[in-house]
Amino acid sequence: MLHYLKFETLLFKLEVLDHKARERAGVITPTFGAPIPVLLSFDAAAERGRKRKKMEEEVEEEKKKEKVEEEEMVEDEEEEE
Repeated sequence: MLHYLKFETLLFKLEVLDHKARERAGVITPTFGAPIPVLLSFDAAAERGRKRKKMEEEVEEEKKKEKVEEEEMVEDEEEEE
């Protein structure tokens, strides 16, 4: 199962590749230069940071659960032998 963070990263990369392909094909006007800067308010930036931290904690919890499940499976296999 594809984790949602990996999915978001993959989707972003595909969007960037699609954009570059459209530029080369002449479908859209090329965007030269540096990216356009975006200014976030402190509240918006802080909220994003909290959401990211929560997501990272959820990922860690999921990894721990998977590890425990794997250990239980190994123990069950050893008991069967």
